[in-house]
Amino acid sequence: MQFDSYSIKQVFDEEKQDLAIFHAKANKYLLKTCKNLLHNVVNTGS
Repeated sequence: MQFDSYSIKQVFDEEKQDLAIFHAKANKYLLKTCKNLLHNVVNTGS
């Protein structure tokens, strides 16, 4: 099954709070991942 951004938007349109929580969690995960990558680059010199 494939999803596009329109389909995902439809799911969350009814639950704006759920969408906000999803974005907050996604942003937190991405920030943590970027920090870990930067930490690895600095420590390994790569």
